[in-house]
Amino acid sequence: MAGGVAAVEPTRPAAAEEASGWSIPAMQSAAVPLAQAGELVAWGLSDSGQLPLPAAMRDVAIVQTVDVGGVILALTASGTVLAAGGNPAGVSRIPARVNEIGAVQLTGSDGSYAGAILKDGTVAVWGINWGGSDPLDVPAGLRDVKQLLIVGFVAFALKTDGSVVVWGAPASTTTTTAALWAVPTGLRATALSGGADMVSALTADGTVVSWGFRGDYNPPPEFVPPEVTESGNVTAVSRFGDGALALLKDGSVVPWGSAYRTAGGDLLPWLPPSMTGHAIVAFKQEYGSVMAVDEVGSLHLWRTGGFAGPQDWADVPSDALAGKHIAQFDVGMSNAMVIVTKMLSAVPPSVTGAVVAGRTVTGVPGTFSASPTSVSSQWYVNGVASGNTSPTLNLTGLQGKTIAYVSTAEKAGETTVTSTSTPVTVAPAPKPPVVAKVAASIKVTSLKVAKKGAKVSIAGKVVAAKAPTGAVTLTVSKGPKRVVTTTLRVPASGALSVTIAKFSKLALKAVKGKSKKRYRGTYALVIAYGGNSLVKPASARATFRVK
Repeated sequence: MAGGVAAVEPTRPAAAEEASGWSIPAMQSAAVPLAQAGELVAWGLSDSGQLPLPAAMRDVAIVQTVDVGGVILALTASGTVLAAGGNPAGVSRIPARVNEIGAVQLTGSDGSYAGAILKDGTVAVWGINWGGSDPLDVPAGLRDVKQLLIVGFVAFALKTDGSVVVWGAPASTTTTTAALWAVPTGLRATALSGGADMVSALTADGTVVSWGFRGDYNPPPEFVPPEVTESGNVTAVSRFGDGALALLKDGSVVPWGSAYRTAGGDLLPWLPPSMTGHAIVAFKQEYGSVMAVDEVGSLHLWRTGGFAGPQDWADVPSDALAGKHIAQFDVGMSNAMVIVTKMLSAVPPSVTGAVVAGRTVTGVPGTFSASPTSVSSQWYVNGVASGNTSPTLNLTGLQGKTIAYVSTAEKAGETTVTSTSTPVTVAPAPKPPVVAKVAASIKVTSLKVAKKGAKVSIAGKVVAAKAPTGAVTLTVSKGPKRVVTTTLRVPASGALSVTIAKFSKLALKAVKGKSKKRYRGTYALVIAYGGNSLVKPASARATFRVK
């Protein structure tokens, strides 16, 4: 409706008026906390195949949604960026690096580019490549970024220290890009908003500073209403047509730009009748479409600034929004999207440790949005609940079976939600590795025989490159008759020592006959080493005489 406004009856969540502590970020530029995350609801046109939303965007906790030129982007609580629809700029083709690392915040331009701040602190931008300098050329080493903004072919990164880094189309390209590069000297900002060749910054002292190019439009970008120049008076700022909209600390809102102000700066009517008696607490505008939430959580949608666009706001999904807490939203040329707080799976459970028979693994519970009252977990074996609620599981006897860790979240007023880790089959225990054994040898270093065989003293050593621990069997024979057999433990040094007392008496007993001197003669000594896991067996022979 050129020059005027159009409104739809707001969706009024009754629960919002009674909910203690209900809140919504005034600026819709960041992901919401997990406690407020939930279901993505979208409506409007499907001119790029964006509706209905794909299965991947359903039944999973969403923390942020952004419209980028007819493509709906959604950021899950686990950090995955999902896309619905497509456009010529290719913003639906999410770079692999984005989801490998995981994202914490999304942004988008009027349709050509999308960007993300990643979990490792780096920045990624994707979209159309014009072959020259553009927002795809993220400065090397850029980190410590709290917000991204892309306006046309120029990108802005607001760093945690309040400074702003600019890159993209060179300032020399056009008058417009030159104006966008002209970040005010010494600016220390807490938030950025922009579009239509203009940027506004909420400063650390609670005022607004704007810069950019407006051509023949009035008022120029450097014009801001006096209310937003008062220190501490502004709590949020958002793009609003070719200007901006500021939320003041008293709850009032002030717009500026050629669509909302006369050349002399006087305010034109812009609020719909549905806002009468209500205060805006959060807002977003794109392509002449305005979406706002008031102080009781009601959603308002209208067209303004001379735009008559294609949206059919009569199709607002009241059933999907009734009684729900609106946590975050966005609006574009073809669609409107709302995140309503709902208990859903955020990060599924996982299993850590080697899934091998005989080993023990640990289950990590899943996480859920909307602050469940309780989360319980248990192990499933071959798809059947085992009743084992311990966080650890011993895999002895489970070879070939499939295990999974399952978490269940419960909360009054919410449907019970179950989330399952990726099932994995228990592998057989590995066979012990075959270790090459080293050779061994035995040396008899001393063999002493006392007079008349009163005793025999034997010393020797098992020699090997590795410790020859184990045992040796020592056997003394006379001819076919075995006189002595004994076993000795072998220390790591391999040293052997034994004394056979009363040897002659043992010989007389072993060798039958009438002569009392039959102990005399030659004896054979055999030392046999049995080896161990590292050393091969060995043996040695020697002879001695008893006179």
